[in-house]
Amino acid sequence: MVDYGDAFERQDADAAAALFTSKSTYQWGPFGEHLRGPDEIRRKWSESTDPTQDVRFGFEVLAVTDELGTAIWRAAYTYPDKVVRYEGIFAVSLTDEGLCDDSASGGTPRKSRATRPRRPRTAG
Repeated sequence: MVDYGDAFERQDADAAAALFTSKSTYQWGPFGEHLRGPDEIRRKWSESTDPTQDVRFGFEVLAVTDELGTAIWRAAYTYPDKVVRYEGIFAVSLTDEGLCDDSASGGTPRKSRATRPRRPRTAG
């Protein structure tokens, strides 16, 4: 998860794709498409990310078994006028080499808040 978080914060599609086996699956969000293999994962990341964005990623491991690991993830995207936060659950199966061969992710926006002061309303 540390390597995934680093790739996420850098919005680095190559680094993200390198974490998956050639037969891996990766679900893009709770209702998103199932991507297969590093090439599809790289393509989707490249289409959906912006390396110039200010992005933060964190996680908390919930459980680990011989077959599966689960973690809560949190991400924040900072825009000029707001911060959008997401959180969700990862379920990940890893090979003995530490590469992901199956993952599912669910996540939704938590909240959005303005970072610039709003103009006061005028009476009238």
